[in-house]
Amino acid sequence: MQPGAAPKLHVLHPTGSIVPVKIIQIRNVPDDVHRVLRTRAAAAGLSLSDYALQELERVAERPPVADVLARARSRAGGANAEAVVTAVRSGRDRS
Repeated sequence: MQPGAAPKLHVLHPTGSIVPVKIIQIRNVPDDVHRVLRTRAAAAGLSLSDYALQELERVAERPPVADVLARARSRAGGANAEAVVTAVRSGRDRS
């Protein structure tokens, strides 16, 4: 290992192979956010680390908003923005 380099961490995977571990450190977490996450983790029967990993995996599974919007723009049909605005305004006017 080179001087100043972080040590590489590995774990034993259930398949029997040794795999490298990636670590994410989050600094400056506000007290209220930490408290909420710690409470949710406890309610789920998880450590805070396992709960945070589960949430990160859930977020990573979703496509980026830009991809969703691009896919929606590529679809044929539907109402254009002007038609939607007109429909919303006419609904407001009926109230």
